[in-house]
Amino acid sequence: GEEALLRYYHMRLCDLLGHRGADFSFEAASRMYDMCLLDYARIVLSMFWKGITPEKFAENCDQHNKAMVYRDFNSAFYFLRRLDRAATRFEAELALAHHQSSTQS
Repeated sequence: GEEALLRYYHMRLCDLLGHRGADFSFEAASRMYDMCLLDYARIVLSMFWKGITPEKFAENCDQHNKAMVYRDFNSAFYFLRRLDRAATRFEAELALAHHQSSTQS
């Protein structure tokens, strides 16, 4: 799935970077990936899904030049669930940072 593919890309990148990539952890790559996903979602939600309906998904279903997230209702829901996981990750990080800063004061 998605994580296996990300792990493969991370491994290949580290291989290509050699010693320069030794400090680039999978956790860092995963975090960057989630950031990019949320940034991409900003465009999808504000531009491409403006006024989207199940009927629009049906109209787009045979337009193979469009990503599945624009033409398949189930893919769109998967995308939203994936965004929720990414957002939850950053919410947890922010909550932890806030907690740590409030206990240090």
